[in-house]
Amino acid sequence: MPPFATRFGASLLACGFPGCNTKFYFPDDIDKGVEAAAEGIRTRRAKHFADVFGIPGMFQSQTGLPDPTLAPKAPSSYHNTLHISIARVWSRLSLEKKQAILRAAQEAEKNVGAVEEFIVDKRAIIYRCTEEAEKNVGVIEEFVVDVRIELCAGSHRGNIYSATIDEEVRALLPSFWQALRVASKKAGLEDRSGAAFVLNWMDNKVDRKMVYELSLR
Repeated sequence: MPPFATRFGASLLACGFPGCNTKFYFPDDIDKGVEAAAEGIRTRRAKHFADVFGIPGMFQSQTGLPDPTLAPKAPSSYHNTLHISIARVWSRLSLEKKQAILRAAQEAEKNVGAVEEFIVDKRAIIYRCTEEAEKNVGVIEEFVVDVRIELCAGSHRGNIYSATIDEEVRALLPSFWQALRVASKKAGLEDRSGAAFVLNWMDNKVDRKMVYELSLR
């Protein structure tokens, strides 16, 4: 799963999957203007996603983004809306809840020894840890579950039946929090932890995300 490149999701400029070198943006695109460059990204990304993730004869999306999946019907593609689902759930949290999650993540990173063992099986990642570490894990796991519910019952687009959704959310969270820290710094916020940064959904458009991501270079 490609990491967050911005606060809304993976890179718009190129495919973020490891080993994939497909580019959606080229340096001279911006010479044609912001909207023309954004349209180039939409076209290239739609084709790439349809070719890589779409199931032939089923995938109908014109944007390359996942089609709606209404259970118990099968999905028409292998991808889903995990990144934006994480952002949506995060945006609904109170400041206090965001701070608690970030504190838990920070403590987990500092006290790696507190987590005694990770056991990976076919169903989930099971944590065996000390009482304090278990408390931190619990705060984060509550968020992971909320994202799964948002993806499967709220967005319900693409492959909502994946058995690895929880694992993928956990793997994406560090890059999401880093994207929020970067956004906080760019916005000039005193709190650089990412907790105080408020997502502006008007910025969740290809042209604005493109301009933002280019500004990070």
